[in-house]
Amino acid sequence: AGFGHVPRVLVPARAHENGLVVAYANYCGWEAGLAFGGGSVIVGPDARVLAEAGTAETLLLVDVPGPEGFAPEGMATQLRDLRTVG
Repeated sequence: AGFGHVPRVLVPARAHENGLVVAYANYCGWEAGLAFGGGSVIVGPDARVLAEAGTAETLLLVDVPGPEGFAPEGMATQLRDLRTVG
């Protein structure tokens, strides 16, 4: 618990930067005296949340659209802009 920024901010940012669908699975409940906050999420390459879980055990199922299902104007260009060395 206490890392809610990961599924809300970091996972969408990584999905967008890399142009990929990212599935982030996080444990929920208590184990060995530690509280786990849940918050599993599946995010598209345009940083839109496709499915998300709360703090309870949840099964997330998503039909992931092909590349044409995501708006190219909302996609990051970093990977296209990479230059090879050598």
